[in-house]
Amino acid sequence: MSLFVIIMAEPAAPIVATIPQTNILSQMPSLHGKNSLCFQGKDIEGFLTEYEHFASHVNLTDEAKCEEIRIYFAKKEKQVLDILKGYVMLNWNNLKGQLWSLYTSSVERRIYQP
Repeated sequence: MSLFVIIMAEPAAPIVATIPQTNILSQMPSLHGKNSLCFQGKDIEGFLTEYEHFASHVNLTDEAKCEEIRIYFAKKEKQVLDILKGYVMLNWNNLKGQLWSLYTSSVERRIYQP
């Protein structure tokens, strides 16, 4: 919460005004709505791109990205997220790599094996 003290030319009691600090997470996409951000096991690349866009817009730290990503996962996907080392250790780069590896097929990665 920010405080401002206004000093007046005449001796009088200072006026203290408080400005409530906005919760930065309230600026992240809503969980409800037609265009809400939600990961249901498909298009991890698109989801991560969009999530990172919003996270950088509100200046989330890498640790906060790990903590907050869970609310955007469907119930089944949350079970997977809960056991990933990157999520448990709050390591965003590790988590991102693990998610990409788990949810991207070899065809999507353009890895062809004979």
